[in-house]
Amino acid sequence: MGTALLHLIAQWAGATAVVALLGCIIAFALALQFSGQPLAPADAAFDLARRLALLGGVAVIVACAASTLYWWRMGVAAGAVAAAIELGIAIASLAFAVAVRALRARAPRP
Repeated sequence: MGTALLHLIAQWAGATAVVALLGCIIAFALALQFSGQPLAPADAAFDLARRLALLGGVAVIVACAASTLYWWRMGVAAGAVAAAIELGIAIASLAFAVAVRALRARAPRP
């Protein structure tokens, strides 16, 4: 994989995380507004906020992994440091997967 592609993946994943964060905040604010009104789609807005949070979390993990690999390939980050960071990202990814599984188990089914 070329360094230009890694750089592009890291940038787009970072941008996706920012857009997902903004969308999550907007969806949650709308859900809070809708929750006090009968017949309003509050459940759908909460579900959208949950899905955007999941998308943002995955995008952050991808951005971190791609940018670490990019800086390692460019020679800025030492190999041991890059390996330690990637190990930390892998551990954070496992914790994220466990949290997602727990939240999906509590989420109401349609």
